[in-house]
Amino acid sequence: MIILGCTCITITAFYMHYDKERSDSFDKERQQWYEERQKLIDRIQAPSFDHLKHQEAKIIKAQNEQPKEVVTLEVV
Repeated sequence: MIILGCTCITITAFYMHYDKERSDSFDKERQQWYEERQKLIDRIQAPSFDHLKHQEAKIIKAQNEQPKEVVTLEVV
């Protein structure tokens, strides 16, 4: 009876671990699909190819810019 209980616990733990890894992989794949879908939608809805490339360049430029230093003053 003890062996049966240990076996059930082991199988359950293995299944839970396997299911979590599978779920994580599925979430990563879903996120990649969503990003590709957004790019395609933007491409379809853009008025022209030049407009699309200009928007992509603006996004890349904004991501590469260093955040400006924020100065805060404290009341003494």
